[in-house]
Amino acid sequence: FFSSGFWGLTFNTVSPTLERCAATHPVKAANDAALPPLLRGGETLERSTGRNWWVWYHCPYIASYFGLTMLLALELLLHSDNDATLPPSVARAAHAALLTAMSRVDAPLVRALHDHDGAVPLTCSNLRGATAHCSGLSVEKEHGYALRITALTAPVSDLLWETTARMQGQRLRLDSATFRVMARRCDGKRGTGRSDYATLNAMLDDAEAAPAVTLRFASPISFKSQGLLWTFPTPELLFGSLARRWQTFTDQPLPIEMQHEAASRIAISRYQMQSAAISTKGDGLRIGGTGVASYRVLDRHQTQLCATMQMLAAFGSFAGAGIGTTYGMGQLWRL
Repeated sequence: FFSSGFWGLTFNTVSPTLERCAATHPVKAANDAALPPLLRGGETLERSTGRNWWVWYHCPYIASYFGLTMLLALELLLHSDNDATLPPSVARAAHAALLTAMSRVDAPLVRALHDHDGAVPLTCSNLRGATAHCSGLSVEKEHGYALRITALTAPVSDLLWETTARMQGQRLRLDSATFRVMARRCDGKRGTGRSDYATLNAMLDDAEAAPAVTLRFASPISFKSQGLLWTFPTPELLFGSLARRWQTFTDQPLPIEMQHEAASRIAISRYQMQSAAISTKGDGLRIGGTGVASYRVLDRHQTQLCATMQMLAAFGSFAGAGIGTTYGMGQLWRL
């Protein structure tokens, strides 16, 4: 039996990914003095089938404590087998193909991902490197392309890492184009890398955090607010969105109400942005902004605000911001 507190999910098949987590990081006993706060009070992690598996999802700090990668951002490097003209966005097709590959490794976990109605801890970009034109994306034979994929929980990160290892050398079909999966990249460049919630949370205690941060918005970002669609990442909308996503995937509270503080105490110091469209389900189009923008805390002596801004910017490299993140919108990273 497995249930997820923050997902609100329950299913009766033990996930192979979770079994691997326990096999890799066995726990024999709970010691109140040694364990992090969320495990104190008698909770134990046991390798017996199905016992306390909810902890891996409900308490992300526990997985961080045992050395699991909670946050993962990687690029899947592809070579095209044929010339093709694709729709303006193949992110949904890429996401579906990825879930199919992941289901061969861990079908119960993928079913939970597929059936979940709320924020999903897995994002997949549109095809990167393709030439955009009025009729769609142009792909040329034997040229290189990429998909950027992120995961936000330990089991999903673990499953993504194993799945992409198995995908190397295989074929991936996106609409009318077929690609060879050449490699994966997770080297800290182009928005790739690893982290965990404990590491990010420690950034909140940095009394010398820089008062400015520059972000690259690699895919269209937009926000829904007060019944309207906003296509520019103002401090209030951007950091408010990141704060809500942080609270979705961890129960660690932020020290300040970020959306309110960002509205009056963070300014955009410079930007180079342009509008871009991404296709949605049902042949619709959604407009968002792409480019680079810099944000600065107006009073650098507000160290808690500076630290929170830096932490959320780092978190955004994995979580994305705004609407449509599951299917490639709102991907960003720090420069």
